[in-house]
Amino acid sequence: MDANLRQALQLARESMLTDPGFDLSLGHRRHIWSKLGTTVEGSKRRTHLAISCVKKVAHLWDQYFSADSTVRMLISTADALALGTYDKNSGMRVRDAGWKHMDDLARNNQSLQSVVCVGYAAAQLVGTAINDEDFDETNNLAITDRDVDPDEFDCATLCAASQAGGFVWNKTSNRDKRREFWLWYRTRICNPRKPPTPKSD
Repeated sequence: MDANLRQALQLARESMLTDPGFDLSLGHRRHIWSKLGTTVEGSKRRTHLAISCVKKVAHLWDQYFSADSTVRMLISTADALALGTYDKNSGMRVRDAGWKHMDDLARNNQSLQSVVCVGYAAAQLVGTAINDEDFDETNNLAITDRDVDPDEFDCATLCAASQAGGFVWNKTSNRDKRREFWLWYRTRICNPRKPPTPKSD
């Protein structure tokens, strides 16, 4: 592993474990993303990491919305985009429709907001597969999710909220489940699975 990435992961782990809510700040996530590389290969690594995040919590969606295939469809779209077998303009239309669907679900299922976060993460995932993650190489580690618009929340923080039953500022959320997610996230970066490659004709 690259020494800069290893250092970024170590700093992130220390910060998360000392945070009262076991939160991995947006600043540290962006720092990690920047160390995955700024080339096409780096973009692919960030996309596959985001795909893994959504797949990890997709079972939570299935527990409550098993008849709704939107999340699985969005994951499949992101997989196809990562392989280069899906048109980006079509992908963005799918992403926007998915996000609108989640807005409707959120309004009608107030008690299941953390579950609907899985859906928002899946919609955001498609955007990540098209445009990559938004990160700043100046590495402002102090920035948190409170500093950005909710529409800009990334897949990882939405998935962590899903697993924890809410965001870090929700008093009823489970900080131990959030810790479990971020430790898994670090392990997933350290031990990436080889992404699939397009089949040749």
